Amino acid sequence: LEQLSEREFEVLSLVGRGLSNEQIASELHRSPRTIQGHRLAIGSKCQVGHRVDVARVAIDAGIADIPLEEVRRIWRGSTKTRKRAEITKKN
Repeated sequence: LEQLSEREFEVLSLVGRGLSNEQIASELHRSPRTIQGHRLAIGSKCQVGHRVDVARVAIDAGIADIPLEEVRRIWRGSTKTRKRAEITKKN
């Protein structure tokens, strides 16, 4: 999941809750087509093809049933951890 962008991580969480592209678009103030693109990118990055499999990734990661603000906090925290690891690895 570390290769996902913040928006993809949010979309992943909402797909895990069973929301449609239209519902996710409304929640995130984006178009359904944009959400579809994010969902396809998530599937590609997580090597799954079907919407149900994308939902399973969210459920397995434990991000399908928590508030969106918490999902964002988790993503931002993991990004900081990755950046610290990269800096440490370079030094």
